[in-house]
Amino acid sequence: MIDVNTLDISPGSLNRDIVELLATSVGGLYETHLQWFARTCVFSEFPGHDGHILQAYHFPTTDRGSKPAIVFLAGWTETSLKFGNVFKSLFDAGHPIYSFDLRGQGFSAPISYDRGPVSHMTDFGDYVKDLEHYIASTIGEDKDVIFMGLSMGTIVGLHLAKRMRFKQMVLVAPALRIAMMDWWVMPVFNAAVRLGLGPFLLTRFDNSIMHLKCTHHHQFRSDFLNMRRLVPLLQVQGPTVVWGREFMKASADIIGEDLGQNLFIVKCGEDDVVDNLAIDEFCAVQTSGRVEILDVPNAYHEAFQETDDIVSTVVEAVLKFVNL
Repeated sequence: MIDVNTLDISPGSLNRDIVELLATSVGGLYETHLQWFARTCVFSEFPGHDGHILQAYHFPTTDRGSKPAIVFLAGWTETSLKFGNVFKSLFDAGHPIYSFDLRGQGFSAPISYDRGPVSHMTDFGDYVKDLEHYIASTIGEDKDVIFMGLSMGTIVGLHLAKRMRFKQMVLVAPALRIAMMDWWVMPVFNAAVRLGLGPFLLTRFDNSIMHLKCTHHHQFRSDFLNMRRLVPLLQVQGPTVVWGREFMKASADIIGEDLGQNLFIVKCGEDDVVDNLAIDEFCAVQTSGRVEILDVPNAYHEAFQETDDIVSTVVEAVLKFVNL
């Protein structure tokens, strides 16, 4: 196996050669998806609204203007690089795809906090401003844009939707309220990072969730965790208490908002990460826009990394919605 740790993967520096090397190193199911990603994607370093370095991804179609662009945001501590299986289906259907890793996550520049890169922020609005700046800079504010987000990424898009009209919004397992976030979780993580125990807890956390909560497709989960272990930049610790406070406030602030947008929401029936009752509360106040809900009763939280039949069901439903 090639040792990816010998590569200097600095923030925003992904390219075809690095991703092909990752594909070979990780192997498994990810090898095929990462090889397609490497061949098809235009990688770039993108400065956020305040200059923070973000890793950006673009899948340009040859027939420009045929279908609206899809802007995709992944969830907490994630990278868009893991979703080649979904991007390929959307791209093959004719949609140009734009994405970037949120600040402090994936292959974007980390956010230092005392003991190194951790999931930390002081203002959730920075995520939203980055998304707004990215769309304006790469697509244009006058173009039709479909927003697609997973988990925490959906909350970023929903806040921007208060001042920007999307053609459609696809929200997969939106993190409107966290089901597993007891009051003591973030203080414990924060204390562990300060004591230098973050890497130890991260390893134990990865091992404990490899076959639980996230997906029924254990190979998908295992491949992603292998990729994260190979690449130090992906080994984000945390979250900090400040991050948790900002995230929970941002989620709570959006639940009661009637956004007037056309929404497609994927609700995962076996999701133990987000509270599906919060999704019901949110949908109940969306009276000035169209809302369509796809209930996937046997899916865990990561619907796009689930078993083949679940992923196919979700992707087919998403394509049907965005092509209405």
